Amino acid sequence: MSLINNTKRWYDQNPTVSLAISIFRNASRENQKLVANFLLENVFNNSKIKIHARKIPLFNRRWYDHDENVYMAVEFIRLSSANAQNQVAVEIINYLYALDSSINN
Repeated sequence: MSLINNTKRWYDQNPTVSLAISIFRNASRENQKLVANFLLENVFNNSKIKIHARKIPLFNRRWYDHDENVYMAVEFIRLSSANAQNQVAVEIINYLYALDSSINN
């Protein structure tokens, strides 16, 4: 009998969001911080979603636990509507592409 886990992570529900989170996750920590700051300043600055700041845990369980702004950006995305998640995903992909392009030119 095989055990198949049909539960998906919240960002796996949409291929664009899944791709953006994967790229975000695999970016350097420096670029993760740049993306998070960009999102917090330009995308979520007037959001009605409330995220409570928290202390960085002693043990980082998740990839985004290492930095408070990265944590807050991911939480904003997670708590956003599906449409907003998709729009933010495109922003993340474009921002990281622009970062990569500026480094390679």
